[in-house]
Amino acid sequence: MQCFEAVSNGIDQRMRGRAGREALGYTIRDIENTPNPLARKLIVDPSPGRIVSVFDASKGSDDPLAAAILSCDGVTNVLVHTDFVSVCFTKETRWATLKGQIGRAIGEIGAVGE
Repeated sequence: MQCFEAVSNGIDQRMRGRAGREALGYTIRDIENTPNPLARKLIVDPSPGRIVSVFDASKGSDDPLAAAILSCDGVTNVLVHTDFVSVCFTKETRWATLKGQIGRAIGEIGAVGE
């Protein structure tokens, strides 16, 4: 599994990311396949510690982690769970591209794919 690393300054301290967007400071520790070929299970650090389910990407979310992932092209729904995040995407979406977008959306500047 590919692991993306982000330098974190802690959960409470936020840093500004690209385009003025707040970087959330999460690190993707592991990515697991699921029975659904159009979904991946992300193990993130710190653990989300909450449950948020968004089944309609067009509706967005008030949860910052879910909203950041939903902002990535091709994401159809997100489940933020206490110790993982499940991401579903369209069949036209290439996972190799999407995982970099997600890493940049939830991590800090330059954390993923650079």
